[in-house]
Amino acid sequence: MRTQPRKNPGPQHERRGLALVEFSLTLPLLLLLLVGSLEIGRGISLKHTVSEAARAGARVYSLRTQKTEADVRATIDRIMADAGIRKYSVTLDPTPSVRIQQLDALTVTVTADFDEATWYTAPWFLKGKTISALSVMPADLGESAADGVPVPFDDSGLYAEGDTNNVGEVSGTTDTKIKELEKAAAKAAKAAARARERADKALMKYHKELDRFNSLDPGNFKNKKKYEEKYEKGRKKVRQLKEEYEELLKLAIELEKIAEQALQDAVNASGGP
Repeated sequence: MRTQPRKNPGPQHERRGLALVEFSLTLPLLLLLLVGSLEIGRGISLKHTVSEAARAGARVYSLRTQKTEADVRATIDRIMADAGIRKYSVTLDPTPSVRIQQLDALTVTVTADFDEATWYTAPWFLKGKTISALSVMPADLGESAADGVPVPFDDSGLYAEGDTNNVGEVSGTTDTKIKELEKAAAKAAKAAARARERADKALMKYHKELDRFNSLDPGNFKNKKKYEEKYEKGRKKVRQLKEEYEELLKLAIELEKIAEQALQDAVNASGGP
């Protein structure tokens, strides 16, 4: 019996086989990219939610005469619940038990574990990581205008009609002198507000560096020496930023006292209470 020669599969079959091999080699990489994209995307979403909650909480916390700690936590709970995040922590600095003064820096920190907020049970890239955000706002005790220090009032009504010698009926101080005192008070108020703003920025910078320092992990360094160098450098940086903040805060408090005294001088000169 005569057998027929075996047919050559041809180049088309060879291309299909090669494509199957290439697909099997690239599939794990594609899956890795897909999972990584989902995980990083969830991390960014979580960071946005945590930041929004911290800002809203700090805004409520700053209204010390109108809102309580329960209001702060209720605001944060609502935002986190809307995002489907159930487990997280909230830190208030200083705590409500501490006596808080006008324009004191109030910090609200919200921290969530990525493992508890991920879309699937076994994260690969962000496993064990925490997502944290803080917001700093000045305390508003209802004692000041928008710039942080009371603004001199308009006391034109304290003068009698037809007062040709430009002298106040109540205090006997000239109108020109009173206006000069008011300008001095306004200038001092602006200087105090700028100093307080610089102190608030320094506080935010300090907290960011402190979070970076606290997140140092020896496992992320090749050897112990590099970790120790990074640790020591970070510790010095944190201490330096804390000292800078304390100096700026001290200056701001001094300027606020000067502004308050200047305002009181203007009030006294106009015959106010």
